[in-house]
Amino acid sequence: MQESQTSFKRLSEFAQQRRLLHERLKREDARDVDWQERLRQADILARQDALTGVLNRRGLDEGLSALQQSGEWSATQQAEQIAVGFIDIDHFKSFNDEFSHATGDEVLRCLAALLQQIALSPTPSLLGRYGGEEFVLVASVNEERTAWQLFEDCRELIRDHDWSGIAAQRGVTVSIGFATGVPADLPQLLLKADEHLYQAKREGRNRTLPQPASIHSRA
Repeated sequence: MQESQTSFKRLSEFAQQRRLLHERLKREDARDVDWQERLRQADILARQDALTGVLNRRGLDEGLSALQQSGEWSATQQAEQIAVGFIDIDHFKSFNDEFSHATGDEVLRCLAALLQQIALSPTPSLLGRYGGEEFVLVASVNEERTAWQLFEDCRELIRDHDWSGIAAQRGVTVSIGFATGVPADLPQLLLKADEHLYQAKREGRNRTLPQPASIHSRA
């Protein structure tokens, strides 16, 4: 009888130890999952612009590099070209000078949200803040006119937005320069898009360049 009681006691202690060990392992697993999730979130934040929520320069550069190296836009993408566009807020410094830097920040946040409406369309796209008041949007297209229409939609969406709640008596417009080509030519496309952006500024801002030939012929 005494031996049986001793055996039961040992089994009970063993079972208790197993329960304690199991609970400890569960806690450690939870901490491990939590730590992995924190690392994942930190990795995401390292590539995300804190002000606007879109990709920051690092995230954008990594995305563009991956796009160029892969030579492909999407496994299901039928279009052979991409469009790369620089989107720059016209006279942005005046918002900071006339109102405040907080107002300028709010303009950037709102503009990024508007661009995300375009970027979240079914067409694969990449959107990031290149620096300051300048954004980059990359999307798949099948011809230059499609690219022009995409960026013209961006320009009109921003121009027609009600900005009165942010900057009374002021509207916001952007100048856009873009270029189209294959992902392998991405560095050259960025240079061309930048050149077209400065051309748009020289020609009076609030415009998308280059315009398709068909539009030039009707002008």
